[in-house]
Amino acid sequence: MKKKRFLSLLLTIVMLVSTLAMSGCGTQNQSANGNYDGELVYDHSMELQYAKLFSVDYYKGGYKLITITNRDEDTAIVSKQSKLLLVPEGMSTPSGIDSDTVVLNAPVTNMLVSSTPVTSLMSASDCLDSISQVTYEKKSWYIDAVKQAFDDGKLTYVGDYKAPDYETIIAGAPTLAIFSTMLTSVPDVAEKLKELGINYILDQSTYEDHPLGRVEWAKLYAALCDKEESATQMYNAQAAYVDTLSKAENTGKSVAVFYITSKGKLYVRNAGDYLAQMVNIAGGNYVFSDLNTDKTGTQEMGIESFYEKAKDADYVIYVWNLGGKPSTLSDFTGYNSVLSDLKAVKASRKNQSDCFLGDNVADICRKADITFLALHGGVGENGQIQATLDMLGIKYTGPNYLGCAIAMNKGVTKSVLKQNRVSVPEGEIFTPADKENGTIDKWNNFPCVVKPCNGGSSVGVSIVEDKKDFDKAMDEAFAWEDEVVVEEYITEG
Repeated sequence: MKKKRFLSLLLTIVMLVSTLAMSGCGTQNQSANGNYDGELVYDHSMELQYAKLFSVDYYKGGYKLITITNRDEDTAIVSKQSKLLLVPEGMSTPSGIDSDTVVLNAPVTNMLVSSTPVTSLMSASDCLDSISQVTYEKKSWYIDAVKQAFDDGKLTYVGDYKAPDYETIIAGAPTLAIFSTMLTSVPDVAEKLKELGINYILDQSTYEDHPLGRVEWAKLYAALCDKEESATQMYNAQAAYVDTLSKAENTGKSVAVFYITSKGKLYVRNAGDYLAQMVNIAGGNYVFSDLNTDKTGTQEMGIESFYEKAKDADYVIYVWNLGGKPSTLSDFTGYNSVLSDLKAVKASRKNQSDCFLGDNVADICRKADITFLALHGGVGENGQIQATLDMLGIKYTGPNYLGCAIAMNKGVTKSVLKQNRVSVPEGEIFTPADKENGTIDKWNNFPCVVKPCNGGSSVGVSIVEDKKDFDKAMDEAFAWEDEVVVEEYITEG
């Protein structure tokens, strides 16, 4: 009997010790201090459907690790991967964190955001209060909440991203700055931010290969602000909307998406870009569907090549932020006369005539004894308006259409002058084909002048001192047209 009681007692003790041992092991696996303070114990990762260029990992105790994959082009100012460790309130920073990982207290507030898309996503995710500084003035915003934040004194304009007001930035002491990848084009600004100790990241959302991938970046910014639930609700609503659109029948309408920079270079969206895909999802057909199907972003294109593809497009979408916003149709067509001949531009006019004369202009000119021409650029100088008036039997001042056409074309003008023994600078005319076959590379007469064959007002003109700047000058000139004149540079006297 005693032996049985002893065995029973021994078994109870063994079970109790085993239970305590198991409990002790479990505690060791979870946390040495019971609340994971100062420890990184992985829990799970943010669920993403389309975004590929960032991740958010969640750790026990409320820690978050955000990782952003940057483009190779951006590695001059950021690492290939940018990492942010968010430390929740009341918790300490874990030891052994990589030196290139930025540690921030969560939720992150008082941010500088130099990107309208990022601000839009944060506003839609209930994170606008976390932004205190922006690089766009109130008048440039269409989002009511943003304009109201300016009125309430919650947002401060700190100047353009290319030349920000550093004193204002320092006074606001932002905890984190978020820039678009355009910051790469102004490395001196990036360097100054580092010098001032201001941590920054680059928004890579525009390089996601699906429209919803870009929208999903709202989840990253919401993770900064502890607003993941709001961002997820917003994203799910957009995803449902896109799903409905994708099931609709194709409209058969063709669309071109492009912009022209302040230097006159024209860029179109690659076929693999999210904007091109948005066109297709909405039931349209992107006109540059065979252009870099595996790439996001944009591709530079000559104006003539662009016109050949886009001339019959039913719609044109002009992304205006990089070259200034055209307030009127005249402003838009003023970027290049070719734009006036686009089908979509013609369809937008009240007067659907193919004639580029405005309403009643021809009738008014017929009633005059003579029409005084005071036109500048494009059709006003290249002979088209003169030829039109000739056909209408309207008298006008100045040279006839042939004289204007010859004078507008620098190559033809030089040929005529040479035939009449008039001295002209030595030079050649190049086309894109010469660029492809290497003929342009044979030019070695410096300094020289590079300019588009047609046009005026010194648009696209460069004075090149040496070979290293020659290719850049040629690219700028080809952005305006497919014929470029290169001549020797003649100094005064």
